[in-house]
Amino acid sequence: MKPTETDNFINLLFDPEKHHEALEIAQGNMELAELAKQIIEPFEVFFMDDFENLINTEDLYFNFPEQPQLPKEFGRLIRLKELNLSGCKITDLPLEVCQLTNLRKLILTSNQLSNLSKEIVNLVHLEELDLSFNQLKNLPLEVCQLVNLKTLRLECNQLTHLPEEIEQLNNLKELILDENQISHLSTGLCQLKSLEQLHLRSNQLSHLPAQFDQLHDLKELYLYGNKFMDLPLEVCRLAHLKTLNLEENQLTILPPEISQLVHLEKLLLSYNSLYNLPVQINQLLALKTLSLIGTRLSNVEESLRASLPNCQIKI
Repeated sequence: MKPTETDNFINLLFDPEKHHEALEIAQGNMELAELAKQIIEPFEVFFMDDFENLINTEDLYFNFPEQPQLPKEFGRLIRLKELNLSGCKITDLPLEVCQLTNLRKLILTSNQLSNLSKEIVNLVHLEELDLSFNQLKNLPLEVCQLVNLKTLRLECNQLTHLPEEIEQLNNLKELILDENQISHLSTGLCQLKSLEQLHLRSNQLSHLPAQFDQLHDLKELYLYGNKFMDLPLEVCRLAHLKTLNLEENQLTILPPEISQLVHLEKLLLSYNSLYNLPVQINQLLALKTLSLIGTRLSNVEESLRASLPNCQIKI
């Protein structure tokens, strides 16, 4: 099928005056019928008698075999709150998407995005944005203007740093940056007062900014697979931390200040070069899981079990 034929069919399908014509064409063409099925799930959503029902839909999942050329009518889906365009080989965010000002959730994972349209700032109600598995080298500043974001997924891109402007996302609760090339964190990130989960697995970090302890609401911190030789004292001042993952770093010892993490429930230290633990670790009475697999520790299991009877210890 020629691309022009595909584009014409999609345009007919979204045209409120001609979508019945598209339905008739699809009934006699299995290839077009299959394309319609791939574009919107479930199949029946597309083949409605009344186009206005499609206009009123709130949740669409698109699975184009290649980068979609969205018809202008797509911008009429003004009630849409959730849109999934994952795996569409998108290199540019379609401008029609930026007209959907009621969107709360936009999934763009597994595409070929290296930048975003400036018009994304129109999505003022967006609460969740998934940009994982793309080709972003910088976080577009327009994303930092989406102040209602609560979840921002950026794992598996090519980021080396974050802009200071990220501090504008003061409602952000979950930030996922796994598997990038980040070697340092901006002080702007440290101003995210609502942040509860921070994922930094498999980056190039060896230290944290002095302001890191300002993340007062942080409950989960994932630093797995970085280059830390010491546990930053800023982490020990995160009073509400419940999960701390430091596996596969270069730690040899922990500071006594770790005892300040009185709410810590899960401490993962496997595959480091730890040869000793501070006695203050016995003060982590909320601890439920302590993982020490692949470390240089020996003859500590019995004493740990005695001091932390409610903790599952893995050595």
